[in-house]
Amino acid sequence: MTRFHSALLLLLLPAVLHAEDKPPAFKSKEGRFSVALPDKPVEKVNEMKLGDTEVKMYVFSVAQKGRVFLVTYNDYPKAVIGEDGDKFLAGVVERNAANLKGKLIANEKIAIGKKKHPGHIVRIEMPDSKGLYRARVFLAGDRLYQVVAFGPDEFAKSKAVDDYLNSFEIDE
Repeated sequence: MTRFHSALLLLLLPAVLHAEDKPPAFKSKEGRFSVALPDKPVEKVNEMKLGDTEVKMYVFSVAQKGRVFLVTYNDYPKAVIGEDGDKFLAGVVERNAANLKGKLIANEKIAIGKKKHPGHIVRIEMPDSKGLYRARVFLAGDRLYQVVAFGPDEFAKSKAVDDYLNSFEIDE
């Protein structure tokens, strides 16, 4: 191998190794989003009843030894969302904490995308020291997205989870 090839290999090796550390992006054409998941997700559709209205929740999940990566989306009727999207999102966050029987320890407003869709950064302590629930929830028109990671504290507070949550994008 020539010196040139050796030098080129040394220059490119860190980039190649770093690229392998980054999970590939998962893209949902129907869901109009992309996110970096550590593996191919299991896809499910759940039906929920809101009064007289049926709402489908599309779920994409990757579970690994008590650690979960989860993306959901569902379309709500405008009457359910109301006029104040942020109030709707705040209600979603409160219901998530109540359903988990956890303690809401962080709830910070954010926005995503070119259209600045409203969202919240959420942290919920799970009961009985069962770990931490971290999420980003966004409202894009009538579509609610929830990007979630939960599991033991060391997992939920990891760079891998930060990268996953930060990788979420809405296709506009």
